Amino acid sequence: MMAEDLFARQQWWVMTAAMSAVGLWLLLRGETGWLRLLAIPVLLAPHLWGAPHPAIEAGASAVPAELAARFAAMSLAVQAVLWALTGFLVGTFWQRIGAASEAEADGR
Repeated sequence: MMAEDLFARQQWWVMTAAMSAVGLWLLLRGETGWLRLLAIPVLLAPHLWGAPHPAIEAGASAVPAELAARFAAMSLAVQAVLWALTGFLVGTFWQRIGAASEAEADGR
């Protein structure tokens, strides 16, 4: 798929990550209300600015439609499996940790 220059995209990503970190820190750790209000534009700015895009027609791509569709379908399937497995493992470990905590509390 067509994309803007790699360096420009990396700069935008680093700026977005840094501004997100600063904005979240201001929001969660800000002592005063005005610092918390400042967090909102800091968090929104890189997303409103947007990532660099190539100067081509909208929707134009050198990737065949079938390949793009297969990629999208595979991405959705992998993410579904990932989230299902994550939920199962968290639930399993949560029950075990809870049971161990109850047994420890009863033993005191």
